[in-house]
Amino acid sequence: MTLKLIKTSRLYLRPLTLEDVEDVYAYAKDSEVSKYVTWETHKTQTDTQEFVQNYAFKKYAQGELEPYGIVLKEKNFVIGTIGCSWQQKKIM
Repeated sequence: MTLKLIKTSRLYLRPLTLEDVEDVYAYAKDSEVSKYVTWETHKTQTDTQEFVQNYAFKKYAQGELEPYGIVLKEKNFVIGTIGCSWQQKKIM
């Protein structure tokens, strides 16, 4: 499966690209943002590039439907990411 473009009146959701690194870094470097998510605060744009290449692109190659980039239409700027995935619970 591949991620489809999803449009709303103000936003669209799409796969991340390397061109998004600067936008993602703008919020990923903020410790107030990262304390509510599963990833660490990005210290450099290299951290963000590695996230896109080693996490997002890997998920896409595996056919997973995340992460979507959340893009503000009026500025064509990535303001966040969203995703969901199945988690298996071990039963003891």
